[in-house]
Amino acid sequence: MSRTLLLRAERGIYDLVGDFAKDIEFHDIFLDPETFIHMSRCGSESNPPLVLLHGYAACNAYFAKLLPILTQRYNVYCLDHPGTALSSRKSVDWNSSEECISYFVESLEKWRKKVGLERFFLGGHSFGGFISVCYARKYGQHVKALLLISPAGITKQTPITEQELRTRWKKAPFFWKIFGRIMNYVWTRNVTPFDIARKISCFAKPLLRIGFRTRFKKLPRNEADRLCDHFYASLRLERGSERAMFWVFERGARAKYPLEDIIREEVNKIPIVFYYGEFDWMNQEGAIRLVNSGEVMATLRHISKSSHQITVENPKELAENMLCLLYTSDAADDLLCVDLGGRRIIKKKK
Repeated sequence: MSRTLLLRAERGIYDLVGDFAKDIEFHDIFLDPETFIHMSRCGSESNPPLVLLHGYAACNAYFAKLLPILTQRYNVYCLDHPGTALSSRKSVDWNSSEECISYFVESLEKWRKKVGLERFFLGGHSFGGFISVCYARKYGQHVKALLLISPAGITKQTPITEQELRTRWKKAPFFWKIFGRIMNYVWTRNVTPFDIARKISCFAKPLLRIGFRTRFKKLPRNEADRLCDHFYASLRLERGSERAMFWVFERGARAKYPLEDIIREEVNKIPIVFYYGEFDWMNQEGAIRLVNSGEVMATLRHISKSSHQITVENPKELAENMLCLLYTSDAADDLLCVDLGGRRIIKKKK
């Protein structure tokens, strides 16, 4: 029953794209007899494949409003991470950050083999962007380009101090001041947002409704409510891989192993586009340094009228920007250039 509610909530988000939703396929791809990845697919299968990974506490449907535009040129796969949303759930924990990251990377690689993709564009939002880079680090031969949407864990930063946190909360709006203090408290105790909501289950729905409407106040209320319904429905399922946040990140979405140097040294042959919201709170300094260094094929785009949740706050502008990156290196034998969303790199014919 709980999975049915979550499935209904997912379809409710996809219904926001109107009649286009009828063209979207949904599949559970089994990696082994007990583990499957839930996904949506749409677009012509003759188009280049684009795989999208969602952020923490979200789901594949957060990309829904990008799809009518992206499918003009891409064959789009939107995945639920293993142990989240509608993918198979079994409580999992790890003994190290490396083991945690490997869990997501190897699951994506198994999925790739099952669906038969050889090379594809890989995009990810927030936590999904972090996993995308980690995948490209190990299996770069399968990645044509990385489209990183407000990715977490890129920038090298010194550990945040308690004094810095107190200073930040003083400057923050009242709602975020309270939210930030709560998150700081629970983070030190390895408590996830899901754990909190489950503890107050009898009050969770109305409180979450207020929280989502406040967070997404620029969205039509029914859209914010549908995102809330999905999060609430996910609480009814058993815990999956949600504790990954403690293995991968420090407070403030700071990666325990920042990817800035990894991109520069090990992922520098793959074209990268960074997308950040105009009012994004995610630290962009590492991405800016990478773009300015000239050591990687990268560019950075800002999406107007959006903060961190770009995929739902300004999907049209984001999707139109993503269409700029269609071909990279050997994506098509007859093309001689790499388009990095505004910065074109001309390749010599072999």
